[in-house]
Amino acid sequence: MLDEAVAGEGEHPFAVDQAHVRRKFYERAHECDLAPDLANPSALRRSRAIELLRSGLPLPVVQRLLGHSTASLTAAYIDVSNEDMQRMVGHALDREQRRRTSARNAFYGRIAAVVRGDVQSVVSVQTPSGIRVASVITNDSLDNLGLRPGVFAAAEVKAPWVVLTVGSEAPSSTAGNVYPATIVKVVVGAATAEAVARLEDGTEICSVLTSDRVRALDLAVGTPVWVLINVFSVILNVS
Repeated sequence: MLDEAVAGEGEHPFAVDQAHVRRKFYERAHECDLAPDLANPSALRRSRAIELLRSGLPLPVVQRLLGHSTASLTAAYIDVSNEDMQRMVGHALDREQRRRTSARNAFYGRIAAVVRGDVQSVVSVQTPSGIRVASVITNDSLDNLGLRPGVFAAAEVKAPWVVLTVGSEAPSSTAGNVYPATIVKVVVGAATAEAVARLEDGTEICSVLTSDRVRALDLAVGTPVWVLINVFSVILNVS
């Protein structure tokens, strides 16, 4: 038989007297020698909400479970430290890198900026090391992919679309993405060749070009170069 102080009546037989539950909760907490601020219904409710959020349950769902009027009230339950943030970002980037793709070059990071035009938009992806990669895509693609500042994305570039130039000064170019780098690997074939250039942050970029161009530019390990990538050659992907 249910305790009359707990059991409800009528169409809500399991409704409870909140004051009774709270009192019993405090009594059990006192018996366990727990501090009042750590042992109360609010602390239990908050702890469960944090568990649900950290397990990946969408914020709007937890908000409805808690009966909060706004998502910001629910979001306030989570306090993410810098260490936790770096770990979560690293996990997300690792997941991105495990994606199978034929593109030899990929930059992983968050959308830093979106400039929307009437037909196409310029989207900038910033990696954790600070490198920015600009891409021009259609507005339909922007909307379909849900791209907006803060979203994780991968900017992919096929090796034949990567242009290399030699020189100490940055070249004048309409490419949109220009980075200083150093050649770390050259593989020359009968007709074509691969050259791998390392950017300042350690990112390696592969370029496919003709063997004649490798010889004409005198590309070798240690040669300083500039990596040029046209904004229309950058493909954006999201998980």
